[in-house]
Amino acid sequence: MKGQRLLIGATIIDGRGGPPRLDEAVLLDGHKISGVGRRDLLGRTAPDADILDLSGLYLTPGFINVHEHVFNKRQKGTAADYARANPDIQKFLGIRNAISSLSEGITTIRDAGSMGYLGVDIRDAFKGDIFVGPRIQAVSQGLTVTGGYVHQLFLEVDSIVEVRKAVGAMIKRNVDWVKCMASIEWSRAEGEPISAVNMSMEIMREAFAIAHHHGKRCMVHAVCNESIENALNAGVDTIEHGVMLDEPTAERMARAGVWLVPTLSSFREKCNDWGRGPGPMRHGALMRPYHDKSVRAAHSLGVKMAYGSDNFGNLVDEMRGLYELGLSLSECLVLATRNGAELLNIADRVGTIEEGKLADLVVLGSNPLSAPEAFSDIRFVFRDGRRINPTDLPI
Repeated sequence: MKGQRLLIGATIIDGRGGPPRLDEAVLLDGHKISGVGRRDLLGRTAPDADILDLSGLYLTPGFINVHEHVFNKRQKGTAADYARANPDIQKFLGIRNAISSLSEGITTIRDAGSMGYLGVDIRDAFKGDIFVGPRIQAVSQGLTVTGGYVHQLFLEVDSIVEVRKAVGAMIKRNVDWVKCMASIEWSRAEGEPISAVNMSMEIMREAFAIAHHHGKRCMVHAVCNESIENALNAGVDTIEHGVMLDEPTAERMARAGVWLVPTLSSFREKCNDWGRGPGPMRHGALMRPYHDKSVRAAHSLGVKMAYGSDNFGNLVDEMRGLYELGLSLSECLVLATRNGAELLNIADRVGTIEEGKLADLVVLGSNPLSAPEAFSDIRFVFRDGRRINPTDLPI
């Protein structure tokens, strides 16, 4: 992309947690932000820049979703239903779902697991400019145990040898993350536990050791506190969901710098009918008080958190839920921008509005520091400096 553009008039919320920046401008030079500051000074730097007047609007960094599933985003059905689906059709749906993220202001996602290498293939398609979409980091299939959580979709490993071969195959396909299913959830009937350990610490430790040796990072699906402890002992980098996280474990996460991705909005949505029957709906209702308590504990104890939607959630509901649990809307915005970039180890490129970073930006019609609903008031998006109107996307 060539040429310079000077964005003027907007209230700039730069993703660093400070107050909004008024009477300032942002200069784009191709793919990058080349300046942030007074309009007159930037105008003298780039006298021939195209002017884009954003008066009355709000400019934020592109949003970052670090727990998405592109192959079944907001798709009704069970794991068994997804496993029976035509993989070619699921790939087309995955491309559509990833593109739709841009319409929500999301310019970067981490795909947290799919059928086979679907997420990796879609990542590479976007990287190769075949499609216009968000940048993607991807897991392939997660790892579970035989008959364990989501065994219909993920790889089953029950020994050190099996986990070495599975992770080695993923490394060969250049995955960005390795994922283990540390817990399993039931509650389909009265008396069944909400969550229990699914995968042993020893198996996870081997998976993570191989991944880290090859420069990859590691995440876990973990609901019950014992599974979170096991994952920490195994050397995990990020905890997904953390529904039953207790205060001592949260303190340990904070000390170790391990991230929590609460996916609060997705778990709240599980109380509704997503084609999974009454058991999972009951399960969602049972988990909510635990989840609310865990997020409050994580926030008060300084655990690093980032935004993830999981299958059924969305940005507005996540921001609303976090705000209801005590985060300020400024903290919510940082969680969905800078924190996501830091979790993905790309904060040198995206996540805040600063000189030298890629021009991933969102233009909002309402103030996101005033109401969670403003996060959905997307007027247009910049992805690597390319202006995208959500209504023009093929979704």
